[in-house]
Amino acid sequence: MKFIWWGICIALSSTICGAQKFSNFEAEFSILEKNTLIDSSYIVVGNLTYDLYEDLAVYSVKFPSPGYYEFRDSVRIIYDSLHTEIKRDTVGMMNETFVFKKILSNQLSDFDLKSAGFTIKDVSKQEDSVVFEYEPPEHMTFIDDVYLQKIDNKISGIIFIDENGKQFNKTFYEDYIYEKNIAVPTRIKSQYIGQEQHVFKELQLRNVKID
Repeated sequence: MKFIWWGICIALSSTICGAQKFSNFEAEFSILEKNTLIDSSYIVVGNLTYDLYEDLAVYSVKFPSPGYYEFRDSVRIIYDSLHTEIKRDTVGMMNETFVFKKILSNQLSDFDLKSAGFTIKDVSKQEDSVVFEYEPPEHMTFIDDVYLQKIDNKISGIIFIDENGKQFNKTFYEDYIYEKNIAVPTRIKSQYIGQEQHVFKELQLRNVKID
């Protein structure tokens, strides 16, 4: 089963600044993914855990068939229900661990763009939100601009524009809750537009626990 994570595979910083009060993230999850170019879709349901110090995300899949997905650094390993390895591949630095790492390290609100070399070009206010326009570092020639929106100082959306001025990736963070005084988006919607893929993905989290 194909398991595509939202986002683009760019080398955003994974540095964890200072001592962390919390290091573990747990939740029930469901994922809906559609690729409109090839008319395919699937749903995955289960439980997940993320360990900040191990930098390891484990998805225990219950539906449609039991199994496990493990994400560490840029590597994804798929196991069957007996934990026999089925597949190992590279998924890029912005993989399953990214969002949970940024939540626990309190870096999700600006997507850690500054430490990755992005600089703010412009800031504008729109009703109840603030929009930041970022310029990428010189070596990221495939990105022209990044727009990040915040509401109540929480990230609500991010859009990546390519060198031709077209949107190729956008993600929206919704339905925030607070767990141990940490803001957690429980609904994350993303779209990726490429030559061979036009992927819509929605991740929902329930019964979130942080310790």
